[in-house]
Amino acid sequence: MQTLALDLITIFWLYTLLAIFFFGWPYQSFYSSPHNSWLDKIVSSFARIVLAITAGVLTLSAFHLFGWLTLVLFYVGFLLLIWCHHQGKTARKKITAFFQSWLFFLMDVLEQGLPTKNIFRGSLNIYRKYKQKLLTIISLQDINSPQKILNFLALTVVLTFTLLLRFEHPLLEMRLETPESYQNLLLTQQFLTGDWQPIQYLPVFSALAAVMSLLASVDPMQVVRFLEPMFGFLVVLSVGYSLQTLTKKSAVALVGMFSLGAYLFTSSLEISTNLPLWFQQVLGTVIGSLNFSLVRQWAVGDQEIAALFLVLSLACCTQVYFRKQRQTAVINTGCCLVMVAIAAPPFLILAFIGIVGVMGGRILGLVLVSFTWLFLALLFAFSPEKFDFLQVFLVTLPVGLSLLTGLLFLFITWLLLPILKQNSEIVCLILLFSFSCNFLLPPPAKINYLEHEIAARKSLEIRTRFPIKRWLIVAPPEQLAQNYRAGWYEDLAEFVKQYLPEVTIDDFQFPYEVPDLFVFVEKQPLAVNSLNSQPVISHSVLSDNTYRYYRSLAGRTSLEFEALKLCELYQQHHPGASIYYEDNQLKIYHFEL
Repeated sequence: MQTLALDLITIFWLYTLLAIFFFGWPYQSFYSSPHNSWLDKIVSSFARIVLAITAGVLTLSAFHLFGWLTLVLFYVGFLLLIWCHHQGKTARKKITAFFQSWLFFLMDVLEQGLPTKNIFRGSLNIYRKYKQKLLTIISLQDINSPQKILNFLALTVVLTFTLLLRFEHPLLEMRLETPESYQNLLLTQQFLTGDWQPIQYLPVFSALAAVMSLLASVDPMQVVRFLEPMFGFLVVLSVGYSLQTLTKKSAVALVGMFSLGAYLFTSSLEISTNLPLWFQQVLGTVIGSLNFSLVRQWAVGDQEIAALFLVLSLACCTQVYFRKQRQTAVINTGCCLVMVAIAAPPFLILAFIGIVGVMGGRILGLVLVSFTWLFLALLFAFSPEKFDFLQVFLVTLPVGLSLLTGLLFLFITWLLLPILKQNSEIVCLILLFSFSCNFLLPPPAKINYLEHEIAARKSLEIRTRFPIKRWLIVAPPEQLAQNYRAGWYEDLAEFVKQYLPEVTIDDFQFPYEVPDLFVFVEKQPLAVNSLNSQPVISHSVLSDNTYRYYRSLAGRTSLEFEALKLCELYQQHHPGASIYYEDNQLKIYHFEL
Protein backbone atom coordinates (compact mmCIF):
# COMPACT_ATOMS: atom_id res chain seq x y z
CA MET A 1 0.00 0.00 0.00
CA GLN A 2 2.87 2.37 0.79
CA THR A 3 4.43 1.65 -2.61
CA LEU A 4 1.12 2.35 -4.36
CA ALA A 5 0.78 5.65 -2.50
CA LEU A 6 4.28 6.70 -3.58
CA ASP A 7 3.50 5.70 -7.16
CA LEU A 8 0.31 7.78 -7.11
CA ILE A 9 2.27 10.79 -5.84
CA THR A 10 4.80 10.28 -8.64
CA ILE A 11 2.00 10.03 -11.20
CA PHE A 12 0.35 13.21 -9.93
CA TRP A 13 3.63 15.14 -10.04
CA LEU A 14 4.63 13.79 -13.44
CA TYR A 15 1.27 14.36 -15.10
CA THR A 16 0.90 17.83 -13.58
CA LEU A 17 4.18 18.90 -15.18
CA LEU A 18 3.18 17.17 -18.41
CA ALA A 19 -0.06 19.15 -18.47
CA ILE A 20 1.78 22.42 -17.78
CA PHE A 21 4.70 22.04 -20.20
CA PHE A 22 2.90 20.29 -23.07
CA PHE A 23 -0.59 21.79 -22.83
CA GLY A 24 -0.95 24.74 -20.44
CA TRP A 25 1.88 27.11 -21.34
CA PRO A 26 1.86 26.26 -25.07
CA TYR A 27 -1.91 26.90 -25.10
CA GLN A 28 -1.26 30.40 -23.77
CA SER A 29 1.76 31.09 -26.02
CA PHE A 30 0.90 29.80 -29.49
CA TYR A 31 -1.34 31.78 -31.76
CA SER A 32 -4.39 30.03 -33.14
CA SER A 33 -7.28 31.26 -35.22
CA PRO A 34 -10.01 32.79 -33.01
CA HIS A 35 -12.50 30.78 -35.05
CA ASN A 36 -11.06 27.52 -33.71
CA SER A 37 -12.66 25.81 -30.73
CA TRP A 38 -10.79 25.37 -27.45
CA LEU A 39 -10.26 21.71 -28.33
CA ASP A 40 -8.71 22.67 -31.68
CA LYS A 41 -6.39 25.07 -29.86
CA ILE A 42 -5.27 22.33 -27.46
CA VAL A 43 -4.46 20.00 -30.35
CA SER A 44 -2.67 22.81 -32.16
CA SER A 45 -0.47 23.77 -29.21
CA PHE A 46 0.29 20.12 -28.39
CA ALA A 47 1.42 19.28 -31.93
CA ARG A 48 3.66 22.34 -32.13
CA ILE A 49 5.31 22.00 -28.74
CA VAL A 50 5.98 18.26 -29.16
CA LEU A 51 7.69 18.93 -32.48
CA ALA A 52 9.70 21.81 -31.01
CA ILE A 53 10.81 19.81 -27.96
CA THR A 54 11.67 16.73 -30.01
CA ALA A 55 13.73 18.75 -32.47
CA GLY A 56 15.38 20.65 -29.63
CA VAL A 57 16.35 17.52 -27.69
CA LEU A 58 17.74 15.78 -30.77
CA THR A 59 19.72 18.88 -31.78
CA LEU A 60 21.11 19.55 -28.31
CA SER A 61 22.03 15.88 -27.89
CA ALA A 62 23.80 15.79 -31.25
CA PHE A 63 26.07 18.60 -30.01
CA HIS A 64 26.32 17.08 -26.48
CA LEU A 65 24.62 20.12 -24.96
CA PHE A 66 21.49 18.47 -23.58
CA GLY A 67 20.97 19.13 -19.88
CA TRP A 68 18.56 20.69 -17.40
CA LEU A 69 19.78 24.26 -17.92
CA THR A 70 19.92 24.12 -21.72
CA LEU A 71 16.51 22.43 -21.82
CA VAL A 72 14.89 25.12 -19.67
CA LEU A 73 16.57 27.91 -21.64
CA PHE A 74 15.44 26.36 -24.92
CA TYR A 75 11.87 25.80 -23.75
CA VAL A 76 11.38 29.22 -22.16
CA GLY A 77 13.20 31.00 -24.98
CA PHE A 78 11.16 29.26 -27.65
CA LEU A 79 7.81 30.05 -26.05
CA LEU A 80 8.94 33.61 -25.30
CA LEU A 81 9.91 34.20 -28.94
CA ILE A 82 6.57 32.83 -30.13
CA TRP A 83 4.70 34.99 -27.63
CA CYS A 84 6.67 38.14 -28.55
CA HIS A 85 6.06 37.52 -32.25
CA HIS A 86 2.30 37.46 -31.76
CA GLN A 87 2.22 40.31 -29.23
CA GLY A 88 4.04 42.62 -31.62
CA LYS A 89 4.93 46.08 -30.33
CA THR A 90 3.21 45.54 -26.97
CA ALA A 91 5.52 42.64 -26.05
CA ARG A 92 8.31 44.89 -24.75
CA LYS A 93 5.95 46.84 -22.48
CA LYS A 94 4.42 43.66 -21.05
CA ILE A 95 7.83 42.09 -20.40
CA THR A 96 9.03 45.29 -18.70
CA ALA A 97 5.93 45.41 -16.53
CA PHE A 98 6.36 41.75 -15.62
CA PHE A 99 9.98 42.17 -14.49
CA GLN A 100 9.15 45.37 -12.62
CA SER A 101 6.39 43.63 -10.67
CA TRP A 102 8.78 40.80 -9.72
CA LEU A 103 11.50 43.29 -8.77
CA PHE A 104 9.13 45.15 -6.46
CA PHE A 105 7.99 41.83 -5.00
CA LEU A 106 11.58 40.81 -4.22
CA MET A 107 12.29 44.20 -2.63
CA ASP A 108 9.22 43.79 -0.41
CA VAL A 109 10.38 40.32 0.58
CA LEU A 110 13.83 41.62 1.54
CA GLU A 111 12.34 44.48 3.59
CA GLN A 112 9.25 42.91 5.17
CA GLY A 113 9.74 39.16 4.81
CA LEU A 114 7.77 36.71 2.75
CA PRO A 115 4.15 37.98 2.40
CA THR A 116 2.43 34.63 2.86
CA LYS A 117 -1.03 36.20 2.97
CA ASN A 118 -0.52 37.95 -0.36
CA ILE A 119 0.85 34.76 -1.92
CA PHE A 120 -2.13 32.79 -0.67
CA ARG A 121 -4.51 35.48 -1.91
CA GLY A 122 -2.81 35.56 -5.32
CA SER A 123 -2.92 31.78 -5.62
CA LEU A 124 -6.59 31.85 -4.70
CA ASN A 125 -7.29 34.46 -7.38
CA ILE A 126 -5.49 32.36 -10.00
CA TYR A 127 -7.51 29.32 -8.94
CA ARG A 128 -10.76 31.28 -9.20
CA LYS A 129 -9.76 32.64 -12.61
CA TYR A 130 -9.15 29.22 -14.14
CA LYS A 131 -12.13 27.76 -12.33
CA GLN A 132 -14.30 30.42 -13.95
CA LYS A 133 -12.81 29.61 -17.37
CA LEU A 134 -13.59 25.92 -16.86
CA LEU A 135 -17.14 26.68 -15.76
CA THR A 136 -17.57 28.92 -18.80
CA ILE A 137 -16.48 26.10 -21.11
CA ILE A 138 -18.83 23.69 -19.36
CA SER A 139 -21.72 26.16 -19.52
CA LEU A 140 -21.28 26.45 -23.28
CA GLN A 141 -21.90 22.72 -23.63
CA ASP A 142 -25.63 22.22 -23.98
CA ILE A 143 -26.43 18.93 -22.25
CA ASN A 144 -30.13 19.46 -21.76
CA SER A 145 -31.23 17.09 -24.52
CA PRO A 146 -31.38 13.33 -23.87
CA GLN A 147 -28.88 12.70 -26.65
CA LYS A 148 -26.32 15.08 -25.11
CA ILE A 149 -26.81 13.44 -21.72
CA LEU A 150 -26.33 10.00 -23.27
CA ASN A 151 -23.18 11.19 -25.05
CA PHE A 152 -21.80 12.49 -21.76
CA LEU A 153 -22.52 9.20 -20.00
CA ALA A 154 -21.05 7.25 -22.93
CA LEU A 155 -17.90 9.39 -22.83
CA THR A 156 -17.58 8.64 -19.11
CA VAL A 157 -17.84 4.91 -19.80
CA VAL A 158 -15.30 5.10 -22.63
CA LEU A 159 -12.76 7.03 -20.57
CA THR A 160 -13.24 4.64 -17.64
CA PHE A 161 -12.50 1.59 -19.78
CA THR A 162 -9.56 3.39 -21.40
CA LEU A 163 -7.94 4.40 -18.12
CA LEU A 164 -8.50 1.04 -16.42
CA LEU A 165 -6.98 -0.91 -19.30
CA ARG A 166 -3.93 1.32 -19.65
CA PHE A 167 -3.06 1.96 -16.01
CA GLU A 168 -3.85 -1.33 -14.29
CA HIS A 169 -0.54 -3.03 -15.07
CA PRO A 170 1.76 0.02 -14.80
CA LEU A 171 0.38 0.72 -11.32
CA LEU A 172 0.76 -2.87 -10.14
CA GLU A 173 4.06 -3.71 -11.86
CA MET A 174 7.28 -1.72 -11.89
CA ARG A 175 8.95 -3.94 -14.49
CA LEU A 176 8.36 -3.08 -18.12
CA GLU A 177 6.44 -5.31 -20.50
CA THR A 178 8.27 -5.41 -23.84
CA PRO A 179 11.87 -5.40 -25.11
CA GLU A 180 11.08 -2.14 -26.90
CA SER A 181 10.24 -0.53 -23.55
CA TYR A 182 13.66 -1.45 -22.19
CA GLN A 183 15.22 -0.13 -25.39
CA ASN A 184 13.35 3.15 -24.91
CA LEU A 185 14.54 3.28 -21.31
CA LEU A 186 18.16 2.74 -22.36
CA LEU A 187 17.92 5.48 -24.99
CA THR A 188 16.37 7.79 -22.38
CA GLN A 189 19.32 7.14 -20.08
CA GLN A 190 21.73 7.86 -22.93
CA PHE A 191 20.01 11.18 -23.65
CA LEU A 192 20.39 12.15 -19.99
CA THR A 193 24.08 11.22 -19.83
CA GLY A 194 24.97 12.74 -23.20
CA ASP A 195 25.93 9.35 -24.63
CA TRP A 196 23.23 9.20 -27.30
CA GLN A 197 24.54 8.54 -30.77
CA PRO A 198 22.40 8.90 -33.93
CA ILE A 199 20.96 5.52 -34.92
CA GLN A 200 18.80 4.24 -37.77
CA TYR A 201 15.75 6.05 -36.41
CA LEU A 202 15.05 9.07 -34.22
CA PRO A 203 13.72 7.96 -30.81
CA VAL A 204 10.84 10.35 -30.21
CA PHE A 205 9.45 8.67 -27.10
CA SER A 206 12.87 8.47 -25.44
CA ALA A 207 13.51 12.15 -26.17
CA LEU A 208 10.22 13.14 -24.54
CA ALA A 209 10.86 10.79 -21.60
CA ALA A 210 14.28 12.38 -21.06
CA VAL A 211 12.65 15.82 -20.98
CA MET A 212 10.10 14.74 -18.36
CA SER A 213 12.77 13.01 -16.27
CA LEU A 214 14.85 16.20 -16.17
CA LEU A 215 11.96 18.56 -15.49
CA ALA A 216 10.31 16.37 -12.85
CA SER A 217 13.54 15.02 -11.30
CA VAL A 218 12.04 11.53 -11.45
CA ASP A 219 13.94 8.30 -12.11
CA PRO A 220 13.84 7.49 -15.87
CA MET A 221 12.47 4.01 -15.10
CA GLN A 222 9.45 5.59 -13.43
CA VAL A 223 9.03 8.12 -16.22
CA VAL A 224 8.97 5.45 -18.93
CA ARG A 225 6.69 3.30 -16.80
CA PHE A 226 4.04 6.00 -16.46
CA LEU A 227 4.56 7.95 -19.69
CA GLU A 228 3.83 4.93 -21.91
CA PRO A 229 0.21 4.47 -20.73
CA MET A 230 -0.39 8.22 -20.92
CA PHE A 231 0.54 8.26 -24.59
CA GLY A 232 -1.71 5.24 -25.05
CA PHE A 233 -4.51 7.32 -23.55
CA LEU A 234 -3.67 10.23 -25.86
CA VAL A 235 -3.89 7.91 -28.89
CA VAL A 236 -7.47 7.06 -27.91
CA LEU A 237 -8.31 10.75 -27.52
CA SER A 238 -6.78 11.52 -30.92
CA VAL A 239 -8.98 8.87 -32.55
CA GLY A 240 -12.06 10.46 -31.01
CA TYR A 241 -11.01 13.97 -32.02
CA SER A 242 -10.30 12.90 -35.60
CA LEU A 243 -13.57 10.99 -36.01
CA GLN A 244 -15.52 13.90 -34.53
CA THR A 245 -13.84 16.35 -36.91
CA LEU A 246 -14.18 14.17 -40.00
CA THR A 247 -17.73 12.87 -39.50
CA LYS A 248 -19.26 15.60 -37.29
CA LYS A 249 -20.92 12.78 -35.34
CA SER A 250 -20.27 12.48 -31.60
CA ALA A 251 -21.58 8.92 -31.53
CA VAL A 252 -19.09 7.85 -34.21
CA ALA A 253 -16.24 9.38 -32.21
CA LEU A 254 -17.40 7.57 -29.07
CA VAL A 255 -17.55 4.24 -30.89
CA GLY A 256 -14.05 4.64 -32.31
CA MET A 257 -12.69 5.62 -28.89
CA PHE A 258 -14.49 2.74 -27.19
CA SER A 259 -13.23 0.13 -29.65
CA LEU A 260 -9.63 1.19 -29.05
CA GLY A 261 -9.98 2.28 -25.42
CA ALA A 262 -11.54 -1.01 -24.28
CA TYR A 263 -9.58 -2.88 -26.99
CA LEU A 264 -12.19 -5.02 -28.75
CA PHE A 265 -9.72 -6.58 -31.20
CA THR A 266 -8.44 -9.68 -29.39
CA SER A 267 -9.45 -13.09 -30.71
CA SER A 268 -9.15 -16.74 -29.69
CA LEU A 269 -10.31 -17.94 -33.09
CA GLU A 270 -8.97 -21.33 -34.14
CA ILE A 271 -7.83 -21.24 -37.74
CA SER A 272 -9.24 -24.06 -39.82
CA THR A 273 -6.70 -26.30 -41.52
CA ASN A 274 -9.01 -26.53 -44.53
CA LEU A 275 -8.15 -22.98 -45.51
CA PRO A 276 -5.36 -22.30 -48.03
CA LEU A 277 -1.92 -22.25 -46.45
CA TRP A 278 -1.24 -18.61 -47.36
CA PHE A 279 -4.56 -17.57 -45.83
CA GLN A 280 -3.77 -19.47 -42.62
CA GLN A 281 -0.44 -17.65 -42.45
CA VAL A 282 -1.97 -14.21 -42.95
CA LEU A 283 -4.81 -14.84 -40.52
CA GLY A 284 -2.49 -16.30 -37.89
CA THR A 285 -0.06 -13.39 -38.17
CA VAL A 286 -2.80 -10.76 -37.91
CA ILE A 287 -4.58 -12.43 -34.98
CA GLY A 288 -1.29 -12.96 -33.14
CA SER A 289 -0.29 -9.34 -33.68
CA LEU A 290 -3.66 -8.01 -32.52
CA ASN A 291 -3.53 -10.15 -29.38
CA PHE A 292 -0.01 -8.95 -28.60
CA SER A 293 -0.99 -5.33 -29.31
CA LEU A 294 -3.18 -5.49 -26.21
CA VAL A 295 0.05 -5.10 -24.23
CA ARG A 296 1.11 -2.19 -26.44
CA GLN A 297 -1.89 -0.17 -25.26
CA TRP A 298 0.12 0.65 -22.12
CA ALA A 299 3.58 -0.10 -23.55
CA VAL A 300 3.56 2.57 -26.24
CA GLY A 301 6.48 3.17 -28.58
CA ASP A 302 7.40 5.45 -31.44
CA GLN A 303 5.01 3.65 -33.81
CA GLU A 304 1.99 4.58 -31.70
CA ILE A 305 3.20 8.17 -31.43
CA ALA A 306 3.44 8.29 -35.22
CA ALA A 307 -0.10 6.89 -35.46
CA LEU A 308 -1.30 9.56 -33.02
CA PHE A 309 0.04 12.40 -35.16
CA LEU A 310 -1.13 10.74 -38.37
CA VAL A 311 -4.69 10.70 -37.05
CA LEU A 312 -4.38 14.30 -35.86
CA SER A 313 -3.05 15.41 -39.26
CA LEU A 314 -6.22 14.14 -40.95
CA ALA A 315 -8.35 16.21 -38.61
CA CYS A 316 -6.18 19.32 -38.94
CA CYS A 317 -6.10 19.31 -42.74
CA THR A 318 -9.92 19.46 -42.94
CA GLN A 319 -9.74 23.06 -41.68
CA VAL A 320 -7.56 24.19 -44.59
CA TYR A 321 -10.67 24.86 -46.69
CA PHE A 322 -11.88 27.55 -44.27
CA ARG A 323 -10.16 30.80 -45.18
CA LYS A 324 -10.10 32.19 -41.64
CA GLN A 325 -8.54 28.97 -40.27
CA ARG A 326 -6.25 28.17 -43.18
CA GLN A 327 -2.97 29.49 -41.81
CA THR A 328 -3.38 27.74 -38.47
CA ALA A 329 -4.52 24.52 -40.17
CA VAL A 330 -1.53 24.45 -42.53
CA ILE A 331 0.92 24.93 -39.64
CA ASN A 332 -0.78 22.28 -37.51
CA THR A 333 -0.92 19.77 -40.36
CA GLY A 334 2.72 20.43 -41.19
CA CYS A 335 3.79 19.88 -37.57
CA CYS A 336 1.87 16.61 -37.40
CA LEU A 337 3.37 15.37 -40.67
CA VAL A 338 6.90 16.22 -39.55
CA MET A 339 6.32 14.25 -36.34
CA VAL A 340 5.05 11.33 -38.43
CA ALA A 341 8.17 11.51 -40.60
CA ILE A 342 10.43 11.52 -37.53
CA ALA A 343 8.70 8.74 -35.60
CA ALA A 344 7.74 6.34 -38.43
CA PRO A 345 8.41 7.48 -42.03
CA PRO A 346 6.32 4.71 -43.69
CA PHE A 347 3.22 6.37 -42.25
CA LEU A 348 3.71 9.19 -44.75
CA ILE A 349 2.10 6.84 -47.29
CA LEU A 350 -1.12 6.92 -45.29
CA ALA A 351 -0.79 10.64 -44.65
CA PHE A 352 -0.54 11.40 -48.36
CA ILE A 353 -3.50 9.14 -49.20
CA GLY A 354 -5.56 10.63 -46.39
CA ILE A 355 -4.89 14.26 -47.30
CA VAL A 356 -5.65 13.61 -50.98
CA GLY A 357 -8.82 11.80 -49.95
CA VAL A 358 -9.94 14.64 -47.68
CA MET A 359 -9.79 16.95 -50.70
CA GLY A 360 -12.66 14.90 -52.13
CA GLY A 361 -14.56 14.84 -48.86
CA ARG A 362 -13.95 14.17 -45.17
CA ILE A 363 -15.63 10.75 -45.21
CA LEU A 364 -13.73 9.75 -48.35
CA GLY A 365 -10.42 10.56 -46.67
CA LEU A 366 -11.40 8.51 -43.63
CA VAL A 367 -12.44 5.55 -45.81
CA LEU A 368 -9.20 5.63 -47.80
CA VAL A 369 -6.99 5.80 -44.71
CA SER A 370 -8.84 3.02 -42.86
CA PHE A 371 -8.86 0.53 -45.73
CA THR A 372 -5.32 1.36 -46.86
CA TRP A 373 -4.11 0.83 -43.29
CA LEU A 374 -5.75 -2.60 -43.24
CA PHE A 375 -4.45 -3.48 -46.70
CA LEU A 376 -0.83 -2.59 -45.89
CA ALA A 377 -1.01 -4.57 -42.65
CA LEU A 378 -2.32 -7.61 -44.53
CA LEU A 379 0.38 -7.15 -47.16
CA PHE A 380 3.07 -7.36 -44.49
CA ALA A 381 1.39 -10.41 -42.94
CA PHE A 382 1.37 -12.09 -46.36
CA SER A 383 5.10 -11.64 -46.95
CA PRO A 384 7.03 -10.25 -43.93
CA GLU A 385 10.43 -10.75 -45.58
CA LYS A 386 9.51 -8.90 -48.76
CA PHE A 387 7.53 -6.06 -47.15
CA ASP A 388 9.40 -5.68 -43.85
CA PHE A 389 9.13 -1.87 -44.03
CA LEU A 390 5.34 -2.24 -43.68
CA GLN A 391 5.55 -3.85 -40.23
CA VAL A 392 4.57 -0.59 -38.55
CA PHE A 393 1.11 -0.83 -40.13
CA LEU A 394 0.48 -4.23 -38.54
CA VAL A 395 1.84 -3.14 -35.15
CA THR A 396 -0.52 -0.13 -35.08
CA LEU A 397 -3.42 -1.87 -36.83
CA PRO A 398 -5.73 -1.41 -33.78
CA VAL A 399 -5.70 2.35 -34.44
CA GLY A 400 -6.72 1.78 -38.06
CA LEU A 401 -9.39 -0.71 -36.98
CA SER A 402 -10.83 1.83 -34.54
CA LEU A 403 -11.28 4.27 -37.44
CA LEU A 404 -12.85 1.46 -39.46
CA THR A 405 -15.17 0.63 -36.56
CA GLY A 406 -16.36 4.22 -36.47
CA LEU A 407 -17.03 4.11 -40.21
CA LEU A 408 -18.96 0.84 -39.87
CA PHE A 409 -21.07 2.35 -37.09
CA LEU A 410 -21.78 5.39 -39.28
CA PHE A 411 -22.90 3.13 -42.14
CA ILE A 412 -25.18 1.03 -39.90
CA THR A 413 -26.86 4.08 -38.38
CA TRP A 414 -27.42 5.43 -41.90
CA LEU A 415 -29.09 2.15 -42.91
CA LEU A 416 -31.35 2.22 -39.85
CA LEU A 417 -32.20 5.90 -40.20
CA PRO A 418 -35.47 5.29 -42.15
CA ILE A 419 -36.65 2.91 -39.42
CA LEU A 420 -35.41 4.48 -36.18
CA LYS A 421 -35.33 8.11 -37.37
CA GLN A 422 -33.30 10.37 -35.08
CA ASN A 423 -32.93 7.59 -32.49
CA SER A 424 -30.77 5.38 -34.71
CA GLU A 425 -27.47 6.55 -33.20
CA ILE A 426 -28.70 6.19 -29.62
CA VAL A 427 -30.11 2.70 -30.17
CA CYS A 428 -26.99 1.49 -32.00
CA LEU A 429 -24.73 2.99 -29.36
CA ILE A 430 -26.54 1.23 -26.52
CA LEU A 431 -26.59 -2.08 -28.40
CA LEU A 432 -22.88 -1.82 -29.22
CA PHE A 433 -21.90 -1.09 -25.62
CA SER A 434 -24.07 -3.93 -24.32
CA PHE A 435 -22.79 -6.46 -26.85
CA SER A 436 -19.15 -5.43 -26.40
CA CYS A 437 -19.23 -5.59 -22.61
CA ASN A 438 -20.62 -9.14 -22.79
CA PHE A 439 -18.63 -10.66 -25.65
CA LEU A 440 -15.79 -8.45 -26.95
CA LEU A 441 -13.82 -7.24 -23.93
CA PRO A 442 -10.23 -8.54 -23.96
CA PRO A 443 -9.09 -11.40 -21.71
CA PRO A 444 -6.27 -10.85 -19.20
CA ALA A 445 -3.11 -9.96 -21.07
CA LYS A 446 -0.49 -12.67 -21.54
CA ILE A 447 2.73 -10.81 -20.92
CA ASN A 448 6.17 -12.33 -21.49
CA TYR A 449 7.96 -10.38 -18.78
CA LEU A 450 11.72 -10.10 -19.12
CA GLU A 451 12.48 -10.03 -15.39
CA HIS A 452 10.90 -10.72 -12.02
CA GLU A 453 9.01 -7.82 -10.47
CA ILE A 454 11.17 -7.89 -7.35
CA ALA A 455 14.30 -7.49 -9.50
CA ALA A 456 13.07 -4.15 -10.83
CA ARG A 457 12.08 -2.93 -7.36
CA LYS A 458 15.35 -3.97 -5.72
CA SER A 459 17.27 -2.36 -8.55
CA LEU A 460 15.50 0.94 -7.83
CA GLU A 461 16.23 0.48 -4.12
CA ILE A 462 19.94 0.03 -4.80
CA ARG A 463 19.97 3.15 -6.97
CA THR A 464 18.48 5.21 -4.17
CA ARG A 465 20.45 3.75 -1.24
CA PHE A 466 24.00 3.60 -2.59
CA PRO A 467 26.23 6.42 -3.91
CA ILE A 468 26.19 7.05 -7.63
CA LYS A 469 28.81 5.15 -9.67
CA ARG A 470 30.08 3.40 -6.52
CA TRP A 471 28.46 0.01 -7.12
CA LEU A 472 28.08 -2.60 -9.84
CA ILE A 473 25.19 -4.92 -10.67
CA VAL A 474 25.68 -8.30 -12.33
CA ALA A 475 22.39 -9.38 -13.87
CA PRO A 476 20.52 -10.12 -17.12
CA PRO A 477 20.61 -7.31 -19.73
CA GLU A 478 17.39 -5.60 -18.56
CA GLN A 479 19.34 -4.17 -15.62
CA LEU A 480 21.63 -2.29 -18.01
CA ALA A 481 18.78 -0.02 -19.09
CA GLN A 482 17.64 0.56 -15.51
CA ASN A 483 21.04 1.38 -14.01
CA TYR A 484 22.83 3.02 -16.93
CA ARG A 485 23.43 6.37 -15.24
CA ALA A 486 23.48 5.49 -11.55
CA GLY A 487 25.92 2.58 -11.39
CA TRP A 488 27.94 0.07 -13.37
CA TYR A 489 26.69 -3.08 -15.04
CA GLU A 490 28.16 -6.47 -15.95
CA ASP A 491 26.40 -9.09 -18.03
CA LEU A 492 25.64 -12.20 -15.96
CA ALA A 493 26.68 -14.64 -18.70
CA GLU A 494 30.04 -12.93 -19.21
CA PHE A 495 30.53 -12.74 -15.45
CA VAL A 496 29.99 -16.48 -14.99
CA LYS A 497 32.06 -17.40 -18.02
CA GLN A 498 35.02 -15.32 -16.87
CA TYR A 499 35.12 -15.92 -13.11
CA LEU A 500 33.64 -19.37 -12.43
CA PRO A 501 36.95 -21.15 -13.17
CA GLU A 502 38.87 -18.74 -10.89
CA VAL A 503 36.55 -18.43 -7.90
CA THR A 504 38.02 -21.42 -6.04
CA ILE A 505 41.46 -19.79 -5.86
CA ASP A 506 42.13 -18.74 -2.25
CA ASP A 507 43.32 -15.18 -2.92
CA PHE A 508 40.88 -14.49 -5.77
CA GLN A 509 39.18 -11.08 -5.77
CA PHE A 510 36.78 -9.59 -8.28
CA PRO A 511 38.77 -6.93 -10.18
CA TYR A 512 36.20 -4.14 -9.91
CA GLU A 513 37.09 -0.69 -8.61
CA VAL A 514 33.86 -0.20 -6.70
CA PRO A 515 33.14 -0.95 -3.03
CA ASP A 516 29.86 -2.82 -3.61
CA LEU A 517 29.04 -5.64 -6.01
CA PHE A 518 25.50 -7.05 -6.39
CA VAL A 519 24.79 -10.30 -8.23
CA PHE A 520 21.17 -11.07 -9.18
CA VAL A 521 20.53 -14.84 -9.26
CA GLU A 522 17.09 -16.18 -10.15
CA LYS A 523 15.96 -19.12 -8.04
CA GLN A 524 13.07 -19.55 -10.47
CA PRO A 525 14.49 -18.85 -13.95
CA LEU A 526 12.11 -16.83 -16.05
CA ALA A 527 10.94 -18.20 -19.41
CA VAL A 528 10.45 -14.98 -21.33
CA ASN A 529 10.01 -15.81 -25.00
CA SER A 530 7.23 -17.46 -26.97
CA LEU A 531 9.92 -19.02 -29.16
CA ASN A 532 10.30 -21.69 -26.49
CA SER A 533 6.96 -23.16 -27.55
CA GLN A 534 7.85 -23.35 -31.25
CA PRO A 535 8.86 -26.76 -32.62
CA VAL A 536 11.46 -25.31 -35.02
CA ILE A 537 13.82 -22.41 -34.25
CA SER A 538 16.23 -21.00 -36.81
CA HIS A 539 19.99 -21.42 -36.40
CA SER A 540 20.53 -17.65 -36.29
CA VAL A 541 18.28 -17.42 -33.24
CA LEU A 542 19.84 -20.43 -31.53
CA SER A 543 23.35 -19.02 -32.01
CA ASP A 544 22.42 -15.62 -30.55
CA ASN A 545 23.81 -15.20 -27.04
CA THR A 546 20.74 -13.32 -25.84
CA TYR A 547 18.49 -16.23 -26.77
CA ARG A 548 20.96 -18.87 -25.57
CA TYR A 549 21.41 -17.44 -22.08
CA TYR A 550 18.25 -15.42 -21.40
CA ARG A 551 15.38 -16.31 -23.75
CA SER A 552 15.81 -20.10 -23.76
CA LEU A 553 14.48 -21.62 -20.54
CA ALA A 554 17.11 -24.38 -20.58
CA GLY A 555 19.93 -21.93 -21.24
CA ARG A 556 18.73 -19.50 -18.59
CA THR A 557 18.31 -22.26 -16.01
CA SER A 558 21.85 -23.50 -16.65
CA LEU A 559 23.27 -19.97 -16.42
CA GLU A 560 21.46 -19.21 -13.15
CA PHE A 561 22.67 -22.50 -11.64
CA GLU A 562 26.27 -21.67 -12.51
CA ALA A 563 25.84 -18.13 -11.16
CA LEU A 564 24.48 -19.55 -7.90
CA LYS A 565 27.43 -21.94 -7.68
CA LEU A 566 29.91 -19.11 -8.30
CA CYS A 567 28.41 -16.86 -5.64
CA GLU A 568 28.21 -19.62 -3.04
CA LEU A 569 31.85 -20.54 -3.59
CA TYR A 570 32.93 -16.90 -3.32
CA GLN A 571 30.86 -16.44 -0.18
CA GLN A 572 32.60 -19.38 1.50
CA HIS A 573 36.07 -17.92 1.00
CA HIS A 574 35.47 -14.19 1.59
CA PRO A 575 34.17 -12.52 4.77
CA GLY A 576 32.71 -9.49 2.97
CA ALA A 577 29.96 -11.52 1.30
CA SER A 578 26.32 -11.42 2.37
CA ILE A 579 22.77 -11.91 1.11
CA TYR A 580 21.24 -8.53 0.27
CA TYR A 581 17.79 -9.99 -0.50
CA GLU A 582 16.21 -13.42 -0.94
CA ASP A 583 12.76 -14.82 -1.66
CA ASN A 584 11.42 -17.79 -3.60
CA GLN A 585 12.15 -16.08 -6.94
CA LEU A 586 15.34 -14.08 -6.57
CA LYS A 587 18.52 -14.06 -4.54
CA ILE A 588 20.77 -11.00 -4.51
CA TYR A 589 24.34 -11.41 -3.27
CA HIS A 590 26.19 -8.40 -1.89
CA PHE A 591 29.99 -8.53 -2.05
CA GLU A 592 32.01 -5.78 -0.37
CA LEU A 593 35.20 -5.40 -2.38
